[in-house]
Amino acid sequence: MTKSEMAHKNLELLKLFTQEILVNESLARRVPKGATVIILPDNDPALAAANRKLAQRARKEGKKVVLVQMTLVAKTAYVPQLTVLTSSR
Repeated sequence: MTKSEMAHKNLELLKLFTQEILVNESLARRVPKGATVIILPDNDPALAAANRKLAQRARKEGKKVVLVQMTLVAKTAYVPQLTVLTSSR
């Protein structure tokens, strides 16, 4: 996967995450202010692995990192099911 493909996929996932967090107040409270949100999509193991590496790099740089597992649930359109896995300071 190229960096461009990875960026495009992550932007699409971030869009879904943003839509969900705007309507799910409890999810929004689990993400610390200023944290870097990194999504681990269940349906794309290669992207999830690449994103884990991004998370490790960000943590080494001293950034707050929140990993969010995303499962896309089929309906008439995909609806993300999100679980915040970790949060670091």
